[in-house]
Amino acid sequence: MPVMFFFSYMRRAVLSCAVILAALLSVSAQAQSVGHSAPQSIGISLEDLSAQITKLDLRYAPTTMQSVFLAETALDEVQPLQKQLQSWFLVAERACYERFFVNACLDEAKLMRRKHNVILQRVSIEAKAFLRKDHIEHLDNELKLKNTQ
Repeated sequence: MPVMFFFSYMRRAVLSCAVILAALLSVSAQAQSVGHSAPQSIGISLEDLSAQITKLDLRYAPTTMQSVFLAETALDEVQPLQKQLQSWFLVAERACYERFFVNACLDEAKLMRRKHNVILQRVSIEAKAFLRKDHIEHLDNELKLKNTQ
């Protein structure tokens, strides 16, 4: 009887190990096919968005805001890109939870959002600063005209 018990125990142990090994191999194959990168081909294409943000960065390089029209145009271009970037991030974040390496995927998505958001914020801040400066100059000129009359 003890020998039968031993063999039945060993058979269950071997079957359990086989199931665990099959599960690990499945997860490993899935992880290799998915990779660690953040989702690229979801909803809004990150490549297209990245290209648009790069063009915006080149068009409105630092210290190039020289007119109100240019500053307002820059703000009009930045706002939709910020919304698209946020939409991309939300979709990427949801897609990351379906992956095995969730944290690595989330970190990469956050890094991509942060990288592009820096450019958008710089353009937005420079445009708003120029508009504030222009508004203050306009108010100063009106005040000078009022004081001279």
